[in-house]
Amino acid sequence: MICMASSKPRVTLYIDKEDMERLERWADSEYRTVPQLVMVFVKKALEDYKDPEPEPTAKPAAAKTKPAASKTKGRKTTKS
Repeated sequence: MICMASSKPRVTLYIDKEDMERLERWADSEYRTVPQLVMVFVKKALEDYKDPEPEPTAKPAAAKTKPAASKTKGRKTTKS
């Protein structure tokens, strides 16, 4: 089997030895590697994360909009 280098971005995480040992036990209990288990955490966090609303983009100054349709369409109105 030939292993190809991944083109995915990498993240380096430094954690306490005790935390790593706990992650290893957890990963073993789920038949995963620690990186696979951490990926599950990241995916779940990203699903729960609420992206901030994007900034509204300004309309170009030259763009003209159609006037709104009149609500009195088909009815005659009188001016006072």
